[in-house]
Amino acid sequence: MNVTQEKVNKSSGILKVPISLKDYKDKVDKSIKGYRKKVTLPGFRAGMVPVSLIKKKYGLSIKIEEINKLLSEKVNQFLKDENPSIMGYPLPKKTDLDWEKDNDYIFEYELGYRPEFKISFPKKDEIIYYSIKASKKQIDETIEDLRKQHGQPSFPEDIQENDMLYVQLDEIEEKGIEKKLNSNNSSILIDKLLNESFKKKLLKCKKGDSLKIAIKKVFSNETELTSLLGVKKEDLISLNENFSCKIESIKRVSPSDLNEDFFKKCFPDDKVKTQKEFRQLLINKFENIYEKQSENKFFKDVLDYIIEKTKIDLPDDFLKRWIIANSEGKKALSDIENEYDLYQKSFSWELVKDKIILDQKIELSEEVIFSRAKDIFNLQLQQYGMSKNDKELDDLTNNLLQNKDERRKMIEQIISEEMIIFFKNTIKTKDQDVTLDEFTKLVS
Repeated sequence: MNVTQEKVNKSSGILKVPISLKDYKDKVDKSIKGYRKKVTLPGFRAGMVPVSLIKKKYGLSIKIEEINKLLSEKVNQFLKDENPSIMGYPLPKKTDLDWEKDNDYIFEYELGYRPEFKISFPKKDEIIYYSIKASKKQIDETIEDLRKQHGQPSFPEDIQENDMLYVQLDEIEEKGIEKKLNSNNSSILIDKLLNESFKKKLLKCKKGDSLKIAIKKVFSNETELTSLLGVKKEDLISLNENFSCKIESIKRVSPSDLNEDFFKKCFPDDKVKTQKEFRQLLINKFENIYEKQSENKFFKDVLDYIIEKTKIDLPDDFLKRWIIANSEGKKALSDIENEYDLYQKSFSWELVKDKIILDQKIELSEEVIFSRAKDIFNLQLQQYGMSKNDKELDDLTNNLLQNKDERRKMIEQIISEEMIIFFKNTIKTKDQDVTLDEFTKLVS
C-alpha cells in the first residue's frame, strides 16, 4: 500500500503511512542477528547467545526501532515526491497498537496546510520612509575631531581643557592593611572627565605635579576605572581608597587648518578643494551609512503592516501541537497560548516571505547564494580596512557557508535585501527627513 493523504478541512489533513509485515520482518531479523554478535550474557560466550533469547530480551525494541526508521523514510520520500503545501512537519497521531503481534500497521500523521492568501500591501503614503540627515552639530563635531586627529602635537608644561595627560597612578598604603599595591601608567582626557572638582585641580597643575585622589569617587564608572588601572572588575572591591596621580607628560594637539592638504589627509581618494565641498562630502558619507538603518526601519514597518492587514488563516490548532511536540517537553499548551501571538507573526512572515520569493522569482540557487555571500563578506572586510584577493575571498566564503548558522544568516540577509528592493519599487512612501537623535527615538 502507498502513503496517502486525506483532507479533513481546508487547513488540516491526515497522512496515512502503511507498514506491512513484509516491509519490516527481514530488517528486524537481520538486526537481531547483528545484536547477537555484540551482546554478551552470563553463561554464553561472546557472539553465541541464542537468537531466541536475543529476540525475547530485545526483539520488541528492535522491531519498534526498525519500524520507526521505515516510517521516517516513507514520510520523507512522500514529502520529496509530492511536495504537499504544508506547514512544519507531519505530526504523529497517538495510536494504541499491539506491538507484540507481527501485524501490518497503518500509522497516521496530522498535516497542517499552508493557507492561500493575497498580500495586502501598503497604499500610497501609508508607510513613512525616514531619511536620516546629518545635523550641523554632528558635522561640526566631526570636523573638529578630524582637525585634532590630523593636527600638530606639542608637549607643554601647563594643562589646558583639551589636553591629554599621561599619568602614573599609585595606590597609597593604608595603615594596618598589608597588600600588594596597584601601580599603573595610564592616560586621561581632560575634557572627558565627569568629576568637575578633579578637573579643576588638574587645570591648576603642571608637568611633574602629583595629586592625592579618592580613586573610586573621582572615577565612579567601574568600566572606566578597570581600564584606567589595568585591573579586573572583581579586583576593584579590594582597592584602597586613595591613589597618587603624578602627571608624567602633557600632550596638546593644535587642530589642523581647513585647507586642501587637510582635506586630502582625511579623504585621499576624494578631490576636495573647499570647506563647503568638505562639509558636503561628510554629509554624504554619514547619510550613506545611515541609509541601511533607514531601510531596516522601512522593512520592519512594511512587514508589520502586511502581517496586520493580510488575512492569513493559519492552522492554529495544528501549529500549537506542533510547537509543543518540537519543544522536547520544555513547553506546555499554557505556555504556547501565552506566547502564540509571537508565533503567529513568525509563521505569517514566513508565509509572506515564501510567497514574495515565489511571485517575484527571487533566485536562491547555490551559485546566487555564493556570489551574494561573497559580495557581502567582502564589504564587511572592507569596513574593517581589510582586503583579500579573489581566491582568498572564495575560500573564506566557502568556509563561512559550511557553517549552518552562518549560512542561514547569510540567506536571510540576501532575502531581506531582495525584499527591500521589491518593497521600495512597489510601495509609494511618504518621505520624511529626521536627525539621528529623532530616528533613535522612533526605533526605540
